[in-house]
Amino acid sequence: MKKSAKRKRWFIAVQIAISAALLYYLFSVIPFESLLQVARDADLLLLSIGTVGMMLVHWLASVQMGITLDLQKISVAVHRVLQISLISMFYSLFLPALIGGGGVRWYLFAKISDRPVESLAAIVFNRAYDTLLVVIFGVVALVANYQAALEANNVVLIVTALLLVVAAYFILFDRRVHAFGKWFIGVLPLPTVVAGKLFEFLDALSRFDDVRKGIHLKLFAVGLLRQTVAVALVMLFVIAVDIEIGVLTIAWVRSLVTILSLIPFSIAGLGIREATFVVALNQFGVPAEQALLLSLLLFARMVFYGLLGGVLEGIRVFVSEGSEPMTSRLPAETTINGDDSKQAQRFE
Repeated sequence: MKKSAKRKRWFIAVQIAISAALLYYLFSVIPFESLLQVARDADLLLLSIGTVGMMLVHWLASVQMGITLDLQKISVAVHRVLQISLISMFYSLFLPALIGGGGVRWYLFAKISDRPVESLAAIVFNRAYDTLLVVIFGVVALVANYQAALEANNVVLIVTALLLVVAAYFILFDRRVHAFGKWFIGVLPLPTVVAGKLFEFLDALSRFDDVRKGIHLKLFAVGLLRQTVAVALVMLFVIAVDIEIGVLTIAWVRSLVTILSLIPFSIAGLGIREATFVVALNQFGVPAEQALLLSLLLFARMVFYGLLGGVLEGIRVFVSEGSEPMTSRLPAETTINGDDSKQAQRFE
């Protein structure tokens, strides 16, 4: 246990170092005065609309998550799902992503439903489905934008991500894979309780194999609308900082940034997100200071909603329940990955 905790501390230290190094480099090559000048000229009205409008994106995400929970026989009102999502954003601002984002969300859904395994399966499915939509959206925008398609490295990167995400999606939610997983668990020398929880998790994942076409269409429609609104709001930020670039370009760049930010190499994507925006938009003649400011403003918007989640968490803890903060009750190694063999032990 001590070695595991030590490794995690080192991993977090490396993440902080990578974020700090990338940000230091960007701010060392981009004059702060020019960045400040671009910020002064930004359209505050468009930035405000783009920030407030993000609530619609979070609400659509909550509708999508609500449909996923229903498939696991977990009934949660959309406004409650939205509250949990914002609270998880708050914890992701200062906790490792898997704990702050996925772990808190799993804890709260499991608490209100008393179905931890099914809640975990719903979160895993929703994360995989959402990532799949982001990548597909980016690939379609990239193909439609012939100028960006000329950049072979961009095409290869996003198409490779698409293939990997599609493969992972079908591996996670294929009944034959689940059957093989049960056989493999059966031959391992695992405690009965642990093996039983793993079997339950695979059974919960199997429920997504039997989803009706109408549900798939509903999920796809909500997800597509969410991605479209999200890109439109990013476009408002683009216009606000006077970047002259097409909506198709910003759509695939956003997908690229999202994909790279999912890789746990930095804290909250800091550094990687900014560097990706600067490098990707530089191909279209966008000055580095404008690209950097765009990225920082989008991060500030995320912080804004994270802080809103912090207010909701304060109300939940000190007013509604009068209990101790979430972090004091979260398991130290909570994850949302179904392939972690230790996951079942945390369900005991």
